[in-house]
Amino acid sequence: MRRERFRVTLAALVTAALIVGCILAGHWIRPKTALASSLVFWTVSMIYFAIPVFWGVSVRRRVLHGRIRRTLYGVAAAMALLVVLRCLRCRAFDGAEPVSRLLWYAYSVPILSIPLFSYLAILSIGRSEHEPVPKKGIAVLGAWVLLMAGILTNDLHGLAFRLIRDPGTGEWTGEYAYGPLYAAALAAILTLIAVMLLRLWRRCQLEHRGRRIAVPLGVLALFALAGVIYAVLPGPADSRFIEIVVLVNTGTIAVWEACFQTDLFPMNEQYREMFAASPLSAEIVDENYHVRYASDTPMGLPASVLMQAENAAIPLGNGTRLRSAPIAGGRVFWREDVSEVERMLAALRETGERLAENNELLSAEVELRRRRASVDEENRLYDRIATEVSGALGSLDDLLCAESDDAAEEAQRLAAVCVIGAYVKRRSNLILIGERENTVAAAELGLCLRESLESLASCGIGTALDLDTTGNLTKETAWLAYDIFEEAAELSLGYLSAIRVYCRASEGSIALRVRCTGAHFAFPDDWRAEEIGRLGGALAVSGQEDGTLVSFRFDRWGRLEKQDREPGEEAAG
Repeated sequence: MRRERFRVTLAALVTAALIVGCILAGHWIRPKTALASSLVFWTVSMIYFAIPVFWGVSVRRRVLHGRIRRTLYGVAAAMALLVVLRCLRCRAFDGAEPVSRLLWYAYSVPILSIPLFSYLAILSIGRSEHEPVPKKGIAVLGAWVLLMAGILTNDLHGLAFRLIRDPGTGEWTGEYAYGPLYAAALAAILTLIAVMLLRLWRRCQLEHRGRRIAVPLGVLALFALAGVIYAVLPGPADSRFIEIVVLVNTGTIAVWEACFQTDLFPMNEQYREMFAASPLSAEIVDENYHVRYASDTPMGLPASVLMQAENAAIPLGNGTRLRSAPIAGGRVFWREDVSEVERMLAALRETGERLAENNELLSAEVELRRRRASVDEENRLYDRIATEVSGALGSLDDLLCAESDDAAEEAQRLAAVCVIGAYVKRRSNLILIGERENTVAAAELGLCLRESLESLASCGIGTALDLDTTGNLTKETAWLAYDIFEEAAELSLGYLSAIRVYCRASEGSIALRVRCTGAHFAFPDDWRAEEIGRLGGALAVSGQEDGTLVSFRFDRWGRLEKQDREPGEEAAG
């Protein structure tokens, strides 16, 4: 911090020396030729112009707030414009009326702009650079525009300066008197300066703010005194001890630097000191990896290690890693403490391993439960099959255990075994399909009927099948239809000479008729009447001249037409 303040003080002393030298040169050096005079004038003017320009460049480095920096650029630009107007009036248009007089009026634009931009800069302290300009700032801007317009149009009304003209020629003699508009502009400038200093003092949160505000006040008072002396001295302006341009510009820079150095105005400097005091272990290197800045805890790493950290972080051990980022003219490297992150990652890995073990156990348990459920489901299906075909299995067991020497009886028993065996096989398959899919394809019922008829045909019984099946049936309907066929076949065995099956199934509806030729029988009373009624079907067993007709109808959607009846069924009904 001391080094930074020393540099600022040195710059101020050099500037003051340049200004004093220019003033002395203007008063003591009297060039005898026009060329020498122009050389001295333009050399002094370039120095005057360079001072606000370099001050504006220093603002860019010391102020980061966008709006404040732009308004201070406006202050520097106004001071530079004042030097340009001086050069134009004193050289390019010297004595060329009325242009010279208008350029003299134009001095009011930068002189009024300097306090205006200064006020807007101080008004932006503590505000976001994206916020709109406060209404009070817009009001001051409007008043300042009116003052500038009034002074620039002084020839029309004479309210700012009363020009003293030659009675004979009517030309301006160069003498003038101040008017009320000039007094109003001077009062407005002084008032705005007082408001700015008061606002700086009120916003300052540092100790001894009264002593701090005394510094810019003292500087302002000194230049105000110089301005009073300048105004009261007799003679032309170019013969006085200082020019108004130098007085305004140096006074402006001096007051602002007094605010900067006393910390009344927020600055972004002392970077070196703040970087050194940083708790980070960091270094700033140039393009050749020479260390330019280092914190109080430098890393001390060779350039080869620093180069490796350009593209990715480099682990350094002990829970740290080296990181970098590009900056203008080099790179910044810092040691990052990742010990807490590594500890959390280790804890996460441990938790992940534990969860993986638990997941494996849960997966094994789920697989075991799945297999157990599968076995339970298989057992349930087997129990269901055993329950559904228990009667057929009992009949089959009785037939197989019976003994007889009669060949006709043996043939009849063999036919019954074939029919019941085919039924058990196919009925079990229907149960499995129905339990798995909750419906049974009508074509599957057709296959069951076909296989049962083939078993009867193998025993010498005539068979016929008229089949037309599409879509699906409910499992209960398919099971019941096949049970009806099986009941009719078993009851007619021993007398059956031929059997004909007629089946139509479509979209859940079915019409089944079984004509048993040569056998007269009847179903037991109320044979599965409750199940048939629950399904909404109709079962009819009717005697015929040549045998028995069994018909079963389940018309789910009302789509079974009259043509689905077998010829002769109406009479049988």
